[in-house]
Amino acid sequence: MKIGSTARPEGLNTVSLLKIGSSNLGIGPQHTMNIAEHLYLNGYITYPRTESTSYPKTFEFGSIISALKKY
Repeated sequence: MKIGSTARPEGLNTVSLLKIGSSNLGIGPQHTMNIAEHLYLNGYITYPRTESTSYPKTFEFGSIISALKKY
């Protein structure tokens, strides 16, 4: 038995999810979203909170973190 580990997969935004549903699984966007909704409502996946997968170089993390610390 070989023991190892793999990195967790990167999260999908809605556009990526729809592309994979179409190109890899051959299902349309409405069906893909219906499946995703079912999985979400049953607790298997989390809701995508953003359509962005990266931050601009000028994004000020420090000010955001400072603001969040107040709560």
